[in-house]
Amino acid sequence: MKINHQAIAQKTKESINSIYKEIEAFGSFKYQYKQLKNFRKDLRKFYRQTFLNKIFSYKVTKISSGDNLDHHCIGYFAPLSFKRRSWGGDLRCAVEHIAYLSKALWQHKTRLIYVALPCKKTIYPELISSSFRQGATTAPQWRKMVLELLQKDVEVIDMFPHFMQNKNTNHLFDFEHFISYEGAKLTAKVIADYLKETSFFETKTNSQFELVEKLKNRSNRLYRVNFVFKDEKPYIPYNENLSNICIFGNCNLQAFHKEGAGIVANLAYQMNQEIDYIGRKLIFAATTEKFDKQAYEQCCKRDIAICISFPSGSFVRTSAKRNVSIVSVLKELLKNKSIYGKWSDINLS
Repeated sequence: MKINHQAIAQKTKESINSIYKEIEAFGSFKYQYKQLKNFRKDLRKFYRQTFLNKIFSYKVTKISSGDNLDHHCIGYFAPLSFKRRSWGGDLRCAVEHIAYLSKALWQHKTRLIYVALPCKKTIYPELISSSFRQGATTAPQWRKMVLELLQKDVEVIDMFPHFMQNKNTNHLFDFEHFISYEGAKLTAKVIADYLKETSFFETKTNSQFELVEKLKNRSNRLYRVNFVFKDEKPYIPYNENLSNICIFGNCNLQAFHKEGAGIVANLAYQMNQEIDYIGRKLIFAATTEKFDKQAYEQCCKRDIAICISFPSGSFVRTSAKRNVSIVSVLKELLKNKSIYGKWSDINLS
């Protein structure tokens, strides 16, 4: 697969300019972080009311809107800069960690494309608090992270602007913290458009792919659902070495996957070709679901490896470990200190 370097450079420039416009409109990241003091104060109230240990045991509690308050919320307390122990034993911030993986994969001629998905409370902060500025982000630390990744020439698809543009058109998130059917459809469309504009390759025409749209009621919300069919069955992709494109990531990738209506199925339909599903693999984790050596080797076999991740996932997954006192972690976060933990134990050198 040939790469359109000029198109990638143009896309990167557009994304950087978009974030600079945010800074021009709402102030520096440091200023934005200070302005969100009341937002974080309101969020802390929810923690006190719902017991930290229950939230971080991956249990959830419903707030007044009926939505779930989940463990990802701790990401909003993260300081603007933070580090973790990562591959090779070095201390790296999230940006350095992702850039390191990108360079490691490129040695095998594999492009890493990091798809930065916003959290629900970034797009719909009114679910928690009214103390925010319309159009501004509630997570400047993650906007800063995306900007620095782009400046380090990591291929990033920034979904925040796309979600903000469509937040009032569709329900982009489910009652839980992951995306809805419409969110999966939008994400797949943006990824497909990016791949088509930055790559030279022949789309594999496959008339077996079919898109069936139906209305479905889920959690008392009515969705227009895209079910992708192949051979008259819902298309549920696996890691079958059928494609030069593979994809891995967090729970957003799993959302509606087994129904043939998730990100991967919609991406396969948009690209009109198979997509190899590596599975739930977290590049910031020391758990059984971590991005391990086997997943790395699978990515090295492809031309393109796509990582789907919450920006806050670079912090949450290690700060919410069961063997760490959540109270002590929260205290450190509120003091704006870095929490040192271990991201991964595999060596990619």
